[in-house]
Amino acid sequence: MRSFIFALARALGYLVGLVSGATKIIYHSDLKRIRVIFLAIIAGLLATTLSLVASAPASAGSLQYGNRNAISAPDISGTGGGLQDVVECPTGQFVDAIRTVHGNDFYLTYMRFWCKSLEANTATLTAAGENDRFVLGGNESNSATVSCDRNSYAAGIRLVLSPYVDDVGLECRNIVTGATSFAEPVHGQGPVSHSASCPPGQFLAGFRAWTGGGVDRFENIICQSLQYQLSTPSISSVIDSGATLSVALTNLDSMANSQYQVNVYDSTSNALIATAGPVAYGSGITVSDPDLYCGRGYKVEARASGISGGNGTFDLASPYSSQTT
Repeated sequence: MRSFIFALARALGYLVGLVSGATKIIYHSDLKRIRVIFLAIIAGLLATTLSLVASAPASAGSLQYGNRNAISAPDISGTGGGLQDVVECPTGQFVDAIRTVHGNDFYLTYMRFWCKSLEANTATLTAAGENDRFVLGGNESNSATVSCDRNSYAAGIRLVLSPYVDDVGLECRNIVTGATSFAEPVHGQGPVSHSASCPPGQFLAGFRAWTGGGVDRFENIICQSLQYQLSTPSISSVIDSGATLSVALTNLDSMANSQYQVNVYDSTSNALIATAGPVAYGSGITVSDPDLYCGRGYKVEARASGISGGNGTFDLASPYSSQTT
């Protein structure tokens, strides 16, 4: 940016010289035309400069996946059938819905589940590229489906036991806030008696079950952590107005509702003077404090601090970038 401004200044000086020299040999009407052209060129160059200063292109952060782990499910349900292999979502997807058939007085005779990814710039689920898996296949007639909303993944199961699996619902966990809600069993076989949940910050990625003619019991639910690492912003300018500093950032994170924090230190002692945030970026971040004054040296640092409403389990603050003024 600095080299661009220097080049702009040189170009303007050259144009001024041309106009000044031209006044010695051209008529007044020609001068008027040159003046109009000259002002138009200046306006265009300044507009370009201002757009360069004001722009704040987005930079995507990254999703971080932990290792998948098996959590024991309630072991008091039926023991018929055989222990099946783990059935799980593809990498990068988690369970958001299940469909079941209650085709026997004592157990489910069919269970299918769906796996979804996150949209690129929001912490919401997308049906694009979704996959389905079967705990127990068969006839899907008279099925019922329970699902989490677009802001939540499944994070556990809620069971009605006969002692076999007579009905099943989902524990849903908001991806950003971690708030819990329930998609309850729908076959009317009685109240939920047992459940199994993933640890905080983890979501449901699959199942291991005992099945035969029906779903006899769950051996494990498969859980995995999911986090979003925010990208580090760059400080493009710091304007010193005395008791306030106006900080402009670029390379903002593309995740919706990202928030930012700015810290201001004395450049000599490295003592913290003032902080602003977490706040949405908007058109800049203003830091105000009585100890700020014109001419004082500062070290300014900025980071993406999280996602609005987040509890710090899903969203990970970026490292700081810094600039000394």
